[in-house]
Amino acid sequence: MTTRSSLRALGAGLLGAALIWAAPSGAHEGHAPKPGPSPAAAAVGPHGGMEMATPEGQMSADGRRAAADAAPKTFGGRLVNWLGRWHPSVVHFPIALFIVVAVIEARALLLRRERVEEATRLMVALGALSALAATVLGWMAMGWTYGRYDRLHTAHQTLGTSIALLALGVWWAHERWLGARQRGAGVVYAVLLAATVAAIGINGFIGGALVRGLDHLNF
Repeated sequence: MTTRSSLRALGAGLLGAALIWAAPSGAHEGHAPKPGPSPAAAAVGPHGGMEMATPEGQMSADGRRAAADAAPKTFGGRLVNWLGRWHPSVVHFPIALFIVVAVIEARALLLRRERVEEATRLMVALGALSALAATVLGWMAMGWTYGRYDRLHTAHQTLGTSIALLALGVWWAHERWLGARQRGAGVVYAVLLAATVAAIGINGFIGGALVRGLDHLNF
């Protein structure tokens, strides 16, 4: 392992996270419903997701009034509501970092290349911490409630929380493997990493369905 290789791998991971984070957050508009939606402001769409009855900015006067009435009034409530809006942006970091780590590890395994441990170690740690932060912000976006909305939102919330736990498990397993250098520890790390990336892909599909409907990937 060389310092130059580690820096290249780390740069690729951070660049991937930065590029995905820079994508317009509007692409995830409606990713999580605002706490306390009223019937006038929201309705259950044809795919089960909670959808705004009219686009934001074009809402009727009654809709705007209902949304204003549903908004939190206390400072704490407004703070939680504001922090929850950062979830769509923060969630891109663990997505990019864990995918890049998986690609680097798969490349090293399949092509028998030297591993870039310094880079993957940092990216796994950053991925786990950002996954935990994204999950907390997601719960804030949902008003610290579970099962309050439709099944699609509940599934997204459940799987997102599971991904944070898996990410912490990957971090633990990676550190254990670097310390023990035992085959069993490496297998645990590989399985948890693969499970995390798979769960990220599934929850990404669910997140897209919340915004565009279950048929959003139809060709």
